[in-house]
Order: sequence, then C-alpha cells, then structure tokens
Amino acid sequence: MKSNKVNKSGKGRAQTSGLSGFSTITKELQWGFLLILLLTLIAYFPVFNHEFTNWDDPIYVTGNDLIKTGAFSEFWTTPIASNYHPLTMLSLALDYRLFGDNPAGFFAVNLILHLTNTLLLGWIMFNLFPKKEILSLTVAGLFALHPLHIESVAWISERKDVLYVFFFFLAWISWIKWENTQTPAWSGLTLLFFILSCLSKGMAVVFPAVIIVGAWMRDKKLSKKYLIHSLPLWLTSILFGIIAIRTQSDAGALSIDNVQLGFNDRVITALHGYVFYLQKMILPINLSAYYPYPVNFNVNWPLPFIVAPFIILLIIGLLWFKFRQNRSILAGGLWYLGILLPVSQIISVGNAMVADRYFYLASIGPFLILAWFIQNFAEQNQKKNLAFSILIGVALLLSVLTRERVKVWENTITMFTDVIKKYPASAVAYHGLGEAYNSKQMYNEALEQFNLALKYRPGYPDVLYNIAVVYDKLNQPQKAIPYYHDALKNKPNYIQALYNLANSYYMAKNYDSSVYWFEATLKQKPDHVGALNNMANIYFDIQDFDKALDILKRTIEINPNQEEALYNIGSIYFQRKEYESAVGMFEKCMQLNAALPDNYRMAGLAYAESGNMNKAIPYLQKAASLGDEISRQWLAGKGM
Repeated sequence: MKSNKVNKSGKGRAQTSGLSGFSTITKELQWGFLLILLLTLIAYFPVFNHEFTNWDDPIYVTGNDLIKTGAFSEFWTTPIASNYHPLTMLSLALDYRLFGDNPAGFFAVNLILHLTNTLLLGWIMFNLFPKKEILSLTVAGLFALHPLHIESVAWISERKDVLYVFFFFLAWISWIKWENTQTPAWSGLTLLFFILSCLSKGMAVVFPAVIIVGAWMRDKKLSKKYLIHSLPLWLTSILFGIIAIRTQSDAGALSIDNVQLGFNDRVITALHGYVFYLQKMILPINLSAYYPYPVNFNVNWPLPFIVAPFIILLIIGLLWFKFRQNRSILAGGLWYLGILLPVSQIISVGNAMVADRYFYLASIGPFLILAWFIQNFAEQNQKKNLAFSILIGVALLLSVLTRERVKVWENTITMFTDVIKKYPASAVAYHGLGEAYNSKQMYNEALEQFNLALKYRPGYPDVLYNIAVVYDKLNQPQKAIPYYHDALKNKPNYIQALYNLANSYYMAKNYDSSVYWFEATLKQKPDHVGALNNMANIYFDIQDFDKALDILKRTIEINPNQEEALYNIGSIYFQRKEYESAVGMFEKCMQLNAALPDNYRMAGLAYAESGNMNKAIPYLQKAASLGDEISRQWLAGKGM
C-alpha cells in the first residue's frame, strides 16, 4: 500500500549541505569551480619568479630572527609590525624551515591558501543559496580573480590575510553545520576555528556579526539556544579586539605620521573608503600598493571625500526603499559595512587611508549583491546559458587584468615605481625605492630618491637616516653625521640613528662624541650588544683595557654566547699577556663558529707567545687551512 507521508528525515535524498557539499553539486558548478581555479592559477603564476620586497617583508621574513631561530613560546609573546598574529608568524616560520630564503615557496603557500579560500567561499554560498549556481560561481569567481585581491596574495607580508580568511571560512562552515544540525560539537569547532582566525589577524573579530547577519538573512530565529552558543564567539571577539587595539597603541601604530586627523577627518576618510573600494571593484584601474593621504588633507578635503557621504546615503536609501524586503541584498550591504569597519580609519591604523588588502574579506558583501542581480536576471529571463557565457567572459577579462597587475609586485623597484606613477608626490614611495637602490649598492640612485622624498616631506626621519647610511657605506662619516642629527631632531628616540651616529663618530675617530652617543643608545636600550661591543672597541683602541673589559663583561652577561664580545675579551687578555685566559676565550669562539680562522690564529699565537709551540702549530695550521694568510706566513717563516 502506498504511503503519502513526507520523509521528514531526508533519508534517500541528495543533500545540499554538509562537508561533502561539493560532491553533490551539479556538473555545471563542478566545471565552473575548476575553471575558476585554473584561471586563478594562470593569473598568479608570475609570483613564482618574484622577489621579497622591502615593504614589510624584512619585518616579517628576511630580517626577522623570530621565524629563523625563535623558540615556540616566543611566537605567542612577540608582536610583529604592531600586530599580534602568532599563527601567521608560525606559518612563516614553517615556510622558512621548508624553503629557506627562496620566496617562491612562500608565494606558493599564499596562492594555495587563496585557492582554498575560493573553494570554501563557494561552498558557503552554495549552502546559503541552494540551487543558485550562478550566484555561487559569481561570488567565488570574483573573489578568486578580482585585481583588488592581488595585494593579499602576491605580497608575502600579507600571509595574515589569506590565513585568517581560511580559518574564518572554516568557522563559518562549522557554524552553518551547527545551525543545520544543532550538534554542540559543531559550535565548539566554530569557536576553535574562530580563535585560530583571530590568532592570524585581528580583523577576524567581525565574525560573530557576520554569522548573525547570515542567520537574519535566512530568517533563522535567534533563540535562547542560538544566543548561548554564540556568546563565546562574542567574548572571543571582544578579547582579541582589545588585544589588537592595545598592541597597536603600545607600538604607536594608531597615529599617522605627518597627518593630524580630527574626528571629522576620520569620519570623512571612512566614508570615502567605503566608496573607494566600490569604485575600484567596478573599475579596477589605477590600483596602487600605497594610497597616501592627499596633500593638505587637514586644510581642504578633496572633492571625492566631500561627495562620499552623499554617495553612501544614496546607496543606503536605494537599498532600503527598493530592496528592504530582500534580505540577501541587505545582508551583503551589512557585511560590507561591518567587515570594513575595523580598518575604516575611524581609528587610524598606519599611514594609508585605504589599502587593497582591506577589501579581501569585505568583498563578499558587494560580490553577493552583484551575484544576486545576475542570478535574478537569469532566472526571470530564462537566460541561464547567456549568464554563464557572460561570467566566463568576465572571468577571462579579470584573469588578464590580474596577471598584468601581479607583475607590478615582482620586486621593490617595480612596485614603488608603479606607486610613483599614480602618486608622484608620495614620499613613502620614494623612500622605499631609495632603500631598494641602496640594498643594490646603487648609491647615487638611492640618494636621488631619498632627496625626492625629502622634497615632498621635509624632515622625514627615516629618509634622513637612510641618507646618512648611504654616506657611511661610502666611507664618508662627516657627511653622514649631520643627517643622523637631523633625523634625531624629528624623532629623538630613534634607536638606529643613535647607534649609527655613534658609529659614524667612531669612523671619524672622534672618540669622545662616539662614546657619548653610544651611551645615549644604551639609555634607550640597555641591552644593545652592538653599542656595548663598539664602545669597548674605542677603549681598546686607546688601550684602556680595563674599561674595555668591564663593558665586554656587561655584554657577556646579556648574551653569554656573543661571539664578538668573547673574541674581544680574548684579544684584551692577549694584549695583557694573559695567554691562558686568552686561549679560553678563543676556544669558546671556536665552539660557536668553527669556520672562522681568526679564532684559531689568535689561539695559536697566544700559545706561541707563551712558548708552547707544540700547541700553537696545530691551531695555526687549522687557521691556514681555512684561508688565513697571516697564519700561512707565520708557518712559512718557521719553515712549515
């Protein structure tokens, strides 16, 4: 007998949600996602020939001892670049273990994460909007291929972007599973992934608001049980929000160099930012790695800033009066507003008024709105094939634009040259370009760029400092010294300038001034090993061995394995003819650096001076075998 009962359990039917979601989607979607991934891989393939840049990469990777030799515990207590993101730093440390100084490996991980994020976002859209293949493909395709996302993928320092979004999307998927099943394990997994996202980048704190808007969009009832399960997420969000603000505040990152913003300036900047990203989304041209504040921004707001509030009001009015019954469109707008809020510059973070990387996650809002219109057009006009054809055409166009834009990030020179084309008065860009030339020992070109930076921003401390560094490298300390002084006038606690100024006076053999500035350095940083060692060298040069030895012992107290200090202590003992103590120091140095011939030579000479030739000769032979010419000549003089 036939039954008319409805199968409420859903058994025997294909499911459209769950972690196996991709196995149940249509062939069109499967081929669509495959095409998106292929085009994304082609668009970003040039990154495998790219270099590290000097734009934060030295802080995160190339000059960061934490990822190279840091203990695991240090990652959890060490902010980097005014941010607390230990998981990001651990991922970079793992890359360093695997790839060393080869940037291709780092880029590969960034790209893999971006491709994975694309699939996860497609899965989320597929579950939020079942049977709307065009919508899911549009959102995922735009996310994968839009040129505004290049900065987050093709810049190694933005590992935090692709990593935090990876865990963000996993948390979102887990939450959708909890909403569908009410299984507590899924809410627990959501909290875990959310914490991992926050540990990758503080911008993840918007997650609880994102899922609440998502629940409202699907008309989910915010029951007591729902709120209880979301409470740990809100508490976690508050905690990491406080950590992010305090970390940035302690490092001085909540202020903007050379631009003083009042409350009205911050609000107008935030509103301009919201319009700016929409404009670049629609017409992705004139993108830049750096967008400086306009000249005299505090005096007169440029026209785009003035009209931004009216554009925002117009968009909000249109969404409310025309689409207030359409929760999908309103949710897209709320996601866009909410996700961008932490980086909207209402609380100023850094020197850029906007940045392409801030759009990486926030883009899901406007992408969803655009995708909804395309899906609706296809359904109402039965133009599904036409819609797919248009999407393929747009994807191909975006892949070409993205591939060309990716090439701009090839190295520091190409990147900052591009910024200068868009913003010829950008002192930051001239400074970065000057540093790039300096690192390539192109000193005339470096000085030219640094002087252009000073033209557009007089008194720029970092530029003054780097001009001095160039003159030091050219062995012209007398030219370097005034620039260090000027840098310190504008930035009195500039520790590198203090230290280098002392070294410049040392190079100029002005020992009194050198000692004064080394002591000034040590007042700022009492454990500055370089200042201690070099100040000891001054006293060694003037043969005040007692004073030199006292300073070097302070160095050893700070770092018992500081090789230069141990070697210098050995040299002082040698000068004092305390040869046994000298050999002890040099042998410690050998343990730390077995490949340095100086240690073997000095130990051999100490034994020779003490009359113990049997012990002296093996050390000197070892030094000679390592290429030490002094040892070779000594042995030759003895007929060996």
